[in-house]
Amino acid sequence: MNAILKHTFIVKVQISLHTNEEEPQFLIYNEPRSIEVQFPESAVPHMRDALGGRTKGYFRAYLDARGKLQLVENAPDQSW
Repeated sequence: MNAILKHTFIVKVQISLHTNEEEPQFLIYNEPRSIEVQFPESAVPHMRDALGGRTKGYFRAYLDARGKLQLVENAPDQSW
């Protein structure tokens, strides 16, 4: 198994359906919400494509050496 995949965890990515912001927001978090970030769509332009037309999806992710969240691949839907 790839060394990165050994250290991944699953995050949920969802686009906000309602916001007071000027543009749609993407929410990204893990199940216990120990990682929880929000980005405007312009900061993550590839994210809408990664979701493939869905409003939410699950991805394997890891924190790189700088502490930046990196999405690796799609993950199966979760119950949370």
